[in-house]
Amino acid sequence: MGTDELGLNEMLYIADLDSPNMVKAELEDGVHSFYLGNNGDKLIDIYSNPQTPKTTRILDLDAKLISNILVSDNPVANLKIGEVEIVHMLADDGMTILNGRLIKPYDFNLDKKYKVLVYVYGGPHLQLIRNSWMSAAPL
Repeated sequence: MGTDELGLNEMLYIADLDSPNMVKAELEDGVHSFYLGNNGDKLIDIYSNPQTPKTTRILDLDAKLISNILVSDNPVANLKIGEVEIVHMLADDGMTILNGRLIKPYDFNLDKKYKVLVYVYGGPHLQLIRNSWMSAAPL
């Protein structure tokens, strides 16, 4: 398991122990947690992404779906909540991509001005911007 190039997704990487090659499994973007089955022949994948609430499923060792165990309903489907958007900014060095999260009011209007709260964290010890359910922005 490891993060992808953007640092937003946690993905499965498949390695051949007889070579230095490693391949990222072809799975949907999101934050995945993997657990190896007791017999070592299957994986439990618990994942979410901004559009998909928590989902638990069984995969084979090539990351192909065997069956879904749990597909959660959208717990906020009937609530008026704002859109959450992951944004990318370029650091002053011109090379480093910084990830940010923009949470808009549910009745957002481009023609209006809004007050803004900027929250800065002292990472990298804690990843707050993630490609998980609601972009890791709890209500």
